[in-house]
Amino acid sequence: MFILKEKIVSKITSIKALSGKSDDTEEEKLLMEVNKILTQSLFSKKNVLSNLPLYKQSFEYMEEDEDNEETIYTKRKIFNLCAQYRLRFLSSTINEDNVPYEALIKVNNLNKIHCKNLKHFAILAPYDYFSQKFPNQEATLFAKTLYGNYVKIHTWGKTNKLKRILKCFHLKNFESLALTLFTLTLIETLLVPTSLITKDSNALYFNGYRVIFFLQFIIINAAFLTQMMFTFRVKLSCFNWNEPVGKI
Repeated sequence: MFILKEKIVSKITSIKALSGKSDDTEEEKLLMEVNKILTQSLFSKKNVLSNLPLYKQSFEYMEEDEDNEETIYTKRKIFNLCAQYRLRFLSSTINEDNVPYEALIKVNNLNKIHCKNLKHFAILAPYDYFSQKFPNQEATLFAKTLYGNYVKIHTWGKTNKLKRILKCFHLKNFESLALTLFTLTLIETLLVPTSLITKDSNALYFNGYRVIFFLQFIIINAAFLTQMMFTFRVKLSCFNWNEPVGKI
């Protein structure tokens, strides 16, 4: 049941990545509620014995309640952060040596308070953190909940969020890439003198020749950009947010 639900949510996330939609739909919210009801029913008193192996595994996951509601992140919310800031959301076993002692203390406290043995963790951070190129960048540790969401535990490191948004905007999704390409080509077209576009000495600054030049230039820029992305194997943020280290 849990595997099926995660596959459905993952499929919804992939479809929204292509469509550019970022908000949770009513269908996705309903799916989450159905999953909670099924999970609660699975671990009810009358069903515990028949689902004992799964019940034992439940102690490895965080609970979701009103006390930690503000720290709960759905996969959709995590995906949006990854797309906006060009981050990766990967298992904590990758580069786990850089997890600070403060985070480990918080995990131990959660285990004691909630009588848990938490084991399923993930880290939200830039690619350079996982590759250990810049291990001091901002990273956040999450613990997986019983319902497939994640609870924020601890954040460390430093980053300039505004600078990162501007730096990574063009690789967010297809729309941002197209907007960036259009804007840069438009600026380049406006900066080119009329004398270099047409030999007509009577031509005005804004004329048909400049429009044709823009259309030709945007095709050239698009081809060059596509070639560069294929050459250096650069993917959009909406597609590589959960890909393992080694894939840019």
